[in-house]
Parts: sequence; structure tokens; C-alpha cells
Amino acid sequence: MIHVAILDDHSLIRQGIRTILADEEDISVVAELESPEKIDQVLESISVDVLITDLSFKQEMSGFDVIQLVKSRYQSCRILVISMHSGAEQVQRAMQSGADGYLSKESSLSLIAKAVRRTFQGECFLQGNIFRSETGDTGNGSKKTLLELNIYEALSAREVEIFKLLGEGETSHRIAEILCISPSTVGTHRDRIKHKLGIDSLVQLRFLATQWILNNQ
Repeated sequence: MIHVAILDDHSLIRQGIRTILADEEDISVVAELESPEKIDQVLESISVDVLITDLSFKQEMSGFDVIQLVKSRYQSCRILVISMHSGAEQVQRAMQSGADGYLSKESSLSLIAKAVRRTFQGECFLQGNIFRSETGDTGNGSKKTLLELNIYEALSAREVEIFKLLGEGETSHRIAEILCISPSTVGTHRDRIKHKLGIDSLVQLRFLATQWILNNQ
């Protein structure tokens, strides 16, 4: 069972998400919060696998603050952002803060349960059309998340294959099956890709790969 907490200061949003997830046999909503200031108290008393959070709140504490707090104190809790903001700058900042997945509130309701499961499984779930209209600098000088990223120059042919498959949401075991190699070999290539691109985590790698795929379709 995947235990979910919902953090949003709009009651209709919380009720809507709870209603959607209520029909899922493997997902249970164990907490609802309207204020980010209460997140520490809840996570100390209840086991939560996935926190669904907005980015904007009426209180001084922002969703980015929530993400950083949860990741620093409750490392096993994964974070899925569901926000009205779908621009690359907000998504990039959320992912760098430690979010594991990101959905726009304009996305299909049917995606929420899928996003919860994928986030719980340790995958980086991003709504498919988040980056389609975004170009230019990310605001921190990085070019690795833009159209300018030339993976064909940075990576070997096999690494390019794995990079693309990661961007398409495939797991390491599935990539091993597709390419007829062992999962450990996939892991070795994945570590080399992270080193070459200056990436610290698998979540960041999946984020970058997904963004590259979307920008180059």
C-alpha cells in the first residue's frame, strides 16, 4: 500500500485528489494538510510514502521550502508536485530542490494515480507537455536542460541509447531487456552518463533526459 499525504491550501483541490485516489486499491490517502507549517508534525507521526504538494501557499513558507525540509529530514518520503505553474523555471527549481515528480494542475486527472505510483517506485515522473513551449536559459546558466545539449558529442552511442530510454521512462531492468545487456551494465553506463553530464542523482538524470526528449521531438 502506498501511503499518500496531500498538501494544498485549497480544500477543493485536496478533495478532488483524494476522490481520484480513493478508487485505487494500492493507494491510501493518510493525511490532508492546508498549511505547510504542519508538514513536520504530520511526517513525524504518520508514515508517508509520497507527499503531494503545491508550490504556492498563502503562508510565508513556499512549496520549495517544503520540498527541501522533507528531503532533509524524511529521506524515504518521495515528493510529487502538482501545481498550476508549468514553466521550465519552476519545474527546474522544484526538481533541484528535491522533488521526484511534477504535474500541472491542468493535466489529465487520470495521470495522478500513475504519477503517484511512478514517484513511489523511484522514477522521475514529468507531465509530457511541460517543456514543449520552453526555450532559452534556465536562469542558473546551465545549458544541460535545453535544446543546445548535444548528447551525441558528450556520450558514446550506447550511452545515447540508454539516455533516451531513461527519458522515455524506462526502468533499468527494462532497458537491459531492450538492449539485451545485464542490469549491472546498464548501471555502469548510467553512472558514466551522470559523470559526463555533471549530474549527481538518477532523479536528475531522468529529469534531464525527459526534458531533452521533449525538446527534440
